[in-house]
Amino acid sequence: MINCELNFGYIYADYILEGEAFNAFDFIEIEMTHITAWFFQWERIIGDVGQSIEWEYRPSKISANVTSPLGNFSLAISPYTDFTAGAERSEILNTALVSIEDSQSDLGVTDIRSIATSLCTLFSILLALPVSVLKIRVRGKNGKWHSIYFPHYEKVEDDERDRNDGMRYLLKLKILDDKSKWQIIAQSFFNSGLRDPNWIRLSSMKRYQDFWEYKVAAYVFILDSYVDFKTKSLQKKRSKSATNRVDEFNKQLLTVSNLNVTQRSSIAELATKIFGSTDHSFAERYQHVVSNVDKDVLKIINLANSDFAILKKFRDDLAHGKSISFGGASASIIPRLTEKLSLLLTYFAFLDFGLTSADFIECISHTWNRMVLNSDINHMHLSRMDKSAEFIPVSKSALDQIKQQTKNRIFCCFYLNPDADPTFSEYHTDLFNKQLNTQKPSGSSQDPNSIFQLKDRKVRTIGTLYFESGEDHLEFHHVFLFEPIQDIREPPVKEELRSF
Repeated sequence: MINCELNFGYIYADYILEGEAFNAFDFIEIEMTHITAWFFQWERIIGDVGQSIEWEYRPSKISANVTSPLGNFSLAISPYTDFTAGAERSEILNTALVSIEDSQSDLGVTDIRSIATSLCTLFSILLALPVSVLKIRVRGKNGKWHSIYFPHYEKVEDDERDRNDGMRYLLKLKILDDKSKWQIIAQSFFNSGLRDPNWIRLSSMKRYQDFWEYKVAAYVFILDSYVDFKTKSLQKKRSKSATNRVDEFNKQLLTVSNLNVTQRSSIAELATKIFGSTDHSFAERYQHVVSNVDKDVLKIINLANSDFAILKKFRDDLAHGKSISFGGASASIIPRLTEKLSLLLTYFAFLDFGLTSADFIECISHTWNRMVLNSDINHMHLSRMDKSAEFIPVSKSALDQIKQQTKNRIFCCFYLNPDADPTFSEYHTDLFNKQLNTQKPSGSSQDPNSIFQLKDRKVRTIGTLYFESGEDHLEFHHVFLFEPIQDIREPPVKEELRSF
């Protein structure tokens, strides 16, 4: 037992170490919730399981060398598999362990706890789920291994709906295929001035399950703290009323006879600096911060200025003790805006960890993470940025006509016309929908060109299509476009005259 206190006949220990050892370790091995499922989510078995296994998409170890205020160490995620072959059944147990190794100096129990807390913070934000410690083993300088125990975050049980869903994790594992990414993330995180308390608080909100109004306030307070950190060097703004008073002061200063020109100038400059400017408001500092990040990501998150004003007013009312009711519009607006704010702060954290806006867009594309799903993001702009949809500009009259003609937004057919708006084909749309319910012979062609049999047209299938006219748009899924077949024959090459 380490760091013990005796109180009324009971011994309280901050740390319990299994076995005898000095408070000095060079290797830490941590098993955490979600890490194994996330790290092994794409692994597959090739063929049948016998006395050995052939794997597909098996993850490999990733490692980073960190130099930080917490110390200098290597940080790795390593995959391990225990395979037991039996006559009737075989057992496979995958585990991804996070390890910290410091060969230059000793790690004490307080270091271990600080690093474990930081890792829970990092992975909770990256995966957008509450990550907790399951087990910690440490290796002493004599090479012996010990288990260590101390109070820490309580494990949050998985939602039954998400338990086997690998797409719930925000960070796409393939981003780490570039080995330098993990080095950048680890080095940036452990050296971030926002790690404690901002990111620790943000990650802790993944565990919050109490009063909803405090959840809203907590996210706004975290945003306020982040904005304050990012605008430390922002110059104060000039105040018109204060400027008038400073001008009057400077006029009166001229009447003081015992001051020379240099002294008057110095006093006037000091007065202007102190009284002629004022601090920016929270809203102004927030606008300064968002003006310096990717506009496309902000458009996807879609937290409008009016939304920010609602959240800020809600926070201010709560902070000033005003009565808060959760009904009417608030019942639908506040939870959605809270998730948007959580997503925005996660984006800020990704940037602080050294990830890019492109990385973040890739992470929120094709995910079932609940924070993203509940944020009501701008899916149309996300599709534009990740190129998962096709966009066709049309005239307003054409868009209005298509709205009237299409009953459903799936399995629709359109003619693409050169130098004209697309036109909806009701006949071919009905034809395709009828053949969906018709039993086909085994091995029959699924080629849409065979289904529609169009002359001088080729059929192109689009997963998601937007017709857009200005700010108005119409979304379709699994669309068939009938495109004119271009004459690809090359014109005859003119024989050049040659002079001899």
